[in-house]
Amino acid sequence: MASGKPGGSNRENDAKIVDRLLRELRFADPDLAGRPAGSENQRAAQPGQPAARRPGAAAKPPPSPGALLAGTWGRVALAAVLAAGLTQWPYARDCGLGLFFYLSGATLALATAAWGSVISWRRRVAPAHVVALLALLGAIVLGAERVLPRVGYAKAPAGWSCGR
Repeated sequence: MASGKPGGSNRENDAKIVDRLLRELRFADPDLAGRPAGSENQRAAQPGQPAARRPGAAAKPPPSPGALLAGTWGRVALAAVLAAGLTQWPYARDCGLGLFFYLSGATLALATAAWGSVISWRRRVAPAHVVALLALLGAIVLGAERVLPRVGYAKAPAGWSCGR
């Protein structure tokens, strides 16, 4: 050992190695890496490379649990209102354009209920998940009520367009 302290030269060598490795890091802080701050922006502008976060930029704080719960219930409530609202459809829905709009509403209710059920499942909100699944079932039943007679499944067939 060259220095009088035990492990002194190894520590210096280790520090040099660590400094060299830090400079080679892809997204290293420009101060650590010993390069000007503009070089990082140039590297981030290259295609195929993710943009580096600006040094010192604060990360967006995660939403609070209350906000997540409110968002989950908001999606599920929207799905339930859409499915329930279809039962009170005020326009003709037997054929033609009225049928098209009714089935569009049923598809929207189905997609919203599926969205609410996935979100409530991921966030582990069991009551919201049950409500979302009921809204999903309701949207499927309301859509099937109009589609199945037109595809030959029911005894009384119906047409897609109004008779002319």
